[in-house]
Amino acid sequence: MSNKKLHSIPVHRFKTNDVPFSVQELGLKVSHKKNDRNKPHRHNYYEIFIFTKGGGTHMIDFKAYPIQTNTLHFISPGMVHSINRDAKCKGLVITFTDELYSLHKQQSVLDEIHLYHKHHLSPIIKCNRTDFLFLKGLINAIILESTKENILSNVYVLSLINSILIFSNRKFMHENQLHFTMMYMDERVQKFRRIIDSEIEDKLTVSTIANQLRLTPKQLHSLLKQATGLTPLEHINNRLLIEAKRLLVNTDLSAKEISFKLFFDDPAYFGRFFKKLSGYTPNSFRNYMRKKYQS
Repeated sequence: MSNKKLHSIPVHRFKTNDVPFSVQELGLKVSHKKNDRNKPHRHNYYEIFIFTKGGGTHMIDFKAYPIQTNTLHFISPGMVHSINRDAKCKGLVITFTDELYSLHKQQSVLDEIHLYHKHHLSPIIKCNRTDFLFLKGLINAIILESTKENILSNVYVLSLINSILIFSNRKFMHENQLHFTMMYMDERVQKFRRIIDSEIEDKLTVSTIANQLRLTPKQLHSLLKQATGLTPLEHINNRLLIEAKRLLVNTDLSAKEISFKLFFDDPAYFGRFFKKLSGYTPNSFRNYMRKKYQS
């Protein structure tokens, strides 16, 4: 591990002169030098990796996933990941942002895609040959349409991306025995999730979030408990734990510095909080993960 201090996890931002999506072939040559994709980083956009030939490892939020043939990997904004592909590994990556929906005045389906929000579950879909051929047809249509300058091309691309997301999400829900509920789709539930994702480095409390949603803390508690089975505080604590883990593994900030960064007034309390939810002290978690995955 380098002695250089990493005070923040790099955030890759979507760059485009045209529309907020792209389709790129993963490089045929794999460098053994550390590059941007090798190093742990996160984005302000969504990615779908489509691996047509496996080989290598994809690290996603502290877990190493083997890159297998006929798999799709879903990366959401804020996730920390890095890819180390073998030379034989081949595939594509679709990149897009929320802006793709707003540009065309279409309702985003992203809040409905559990693949992007169930951070404790594997964000990977393994396809059989029939399913993968179907998805490959959608992907090829995106590639073809992205070369056209027709005013409706981007609308068509958006519908194709939605088809991939919905098809994959159904497989994900079936494999993880998840059940769709209308309560989960309540706009206030989705806004709550967006708040704790985007404002995690602000001081979040149940009352301040309830106020943003124009609810009382009691109303927010009832809403989330019915929709998700968890209380607002449990959601906030789980999200804080994920962010603390990301900072411990991917930066050299001390546990004390991380505790203050996440608005814990007392580093000792942060240590107890972390151990209660993870089973590890902050430093033992850092040492374990780095020894296991970054040695």
